[in-house]
Amino acid sequence: MTRGFIRRFYPIGPQQVEFDIAPGKTISDVRALRASRSLPFTQSDRAVSFEVPSVTDYEVIALT
Repeated sequence: MTRGFIRRFYPIGPQQVEFDIAPGKTISDVRALRASRSLPFTQSDRAVSFEVPSVTDYEVIALT
């Protein structure tokens, strides 16, 4: 049986995320789908900022 090159995952620490959204849009929830939890966020005009606490192999963030 063959195995891939990745044998072990090493989690990384908090990741700060900030980006612009379309003018006039309001974000009501930021959710980490893989971790199944809501993340605290701030929105200032078009800028949305939040922190992903940790990532082991991957994470998907949904903004609604």
